[in-house]
Amino acid sequence: MGDLTPRPGEDGDGINYAFQIYLQGSPETVTGTVGSRAWGEGWTHTAVWGYIDVPTAGTYRLAVSSDASDMVPALTLYQGVDNSGGDNHVFDPLEVPVWVDEPGFAFLEASDQGPGPASGAATVITRFLQAGEYTVVLGGNDFATEGHQVGYSFTVAPVPIPAAVWLFGTGLVGVLGIGAKRRRAVAA
Repeated sequence: MGDLTPRPGEDGDGINYAFQIYLQGSPETVTGTVGSRAWGEGWTHTAVWGYIDVPTAGTYRLAVSSDASDMVPALTLYQGVDNSGGDNHVFDPLEVPVWVDEPGFAFLEASDQGPGPASGAATVITRFLQAGEYTVVLGGNDFATEGHQVGYSFTVAPVPIPAAVWLFGTGLVGVLGIGAKRRRAVAA
């Protein structure tokens, strides 16, 4: 894992990606440590930045949780990657960092509405994503504790289409087929 390999037109000096996830239809999880206040105070160097490759459009669930430490987990999702130019030591988790100069890099969503310290529950974003590349930043949003490293777990998983949707679709096709059959019978 680690930083992205430079591609044509990139120098590889953008965001320091701590992990890369290439989704293949099943959930992917990474674990590590992150600053307990990194996200809330916008510290690039103690937050964890990750790369996600989404090969198929669909609804995905992104969840970050603490290891039952005093971290309140938080995350931001961006569309695109920053693999050129430099970066800075600060960022605003609710917008594109001012030092990102990659075309198409866009803020999508942030969540810091997670559980309180030591609960072990996750902060979650569930949304439809087009096929493409995404950047995620993970960190803590706990202003009540001193900044220190805490363990995290981050999972990206496709959200399955409920069976009821398939049944509804099958039923709809059947009803349309019966209607077409009746129209042909009346026309004959």
